[in-house]
Amino acid sequence: MTADDAFDDLEPIFGAAREERRAEEEEYTRAALRQWARHRDLLDVIRELQHRGDTISVQVGSMVFVGMVDAAGRDYVQLRTDGGRVDIRLASLVPEGAPVPVLVRVVNRARHGGRRAEADAPSFRARLLEYDADEVEAIVGAPAVADELRGCLVVGRDHVVVRGHAGEETYVPLGCVSWVRPSRD
Repeated sequence: MTADDAFDDLEPIFGAAREERRAEEEEYTRAALRQWARHRDLLDVIRELQHRGDTISVQVGSMVFVGMVDAAGRDYVQLRTDGGRVDIRLASLVPEGAPVPVLVRVVNRARHGGRRAEADAPSFRARLLEYDADEVEAIVGAPAVADELRGCLVVGRDHVVVRGHAGEETYVPLGCVSWVRPSRD
């Protein structure tokens, strides 16, 4: 009998111990992932989807936009859609102060690609100021208005003025602007 033969009878015990340790490690890994997920916010999730290059849908009220994340600011996301770029506030308010539902869904998981781009404008208000400075005609989405608002933007301290083609002006509280995109017309 060799020294190796003496331990052959112990192999089932060692195997069971290894299996038990593997199960414990998997349980600890699941618990760590749950804990990590509890400390993420929606912007963290958006950035992860951007880095992977996933195609997502973002529903804001009754509007749904589908595309890939181009960039993210601290309170908004720039989505590249088939119809062009759209800037979407991640938390917008209706006049009563209740949050407008913003739902993010993964439409297609990317196998490769993705990007790591930060938005040039750090906040949604700063992004609106870029539209204002460039005098870009834009389409503005606000849950309080059934139709899209179309025109050039002037960003005030707590509101946005949308100046239409005919000179009409619509004043929208800044917190009520849910999304904006350049007009293609």
